[in-house]
Amino acid sequence: MKRKKRANKEPFRINVVEMAMQPRLEIFGNRELVIDGCGGVLEYSAEKIRVRYGRMVMQISGRNLKISNLGAKSLSVTGFFTGFEFLS
Repeated sequence: MKRKKRANKEPFRINVVEMAMQPRLEIFGNRELVIDGCGGVLEYSAEKIRVRYGRMVMQISGRNLKISNLGAKSLSVTGFFTGFEFLS
């Protein structure tokens, strides 16, 4: 006997304004990182960078880390990444 699938009566809704305000993270290999919606740099050294990422703090670990581009709400980091952590 075949079962019929029930149709989902509730449409899928996305709040576009809320989505646009969320931080976005792009990682290119282990050498470049771009964060859009960054809330600011909290700590900066050649081995560790900590930034405010939404309601969390993101910690980037590695070697020869450099902030290559810093804008009002965006950040680019280059270097050799060894780890990423999200701290609450």
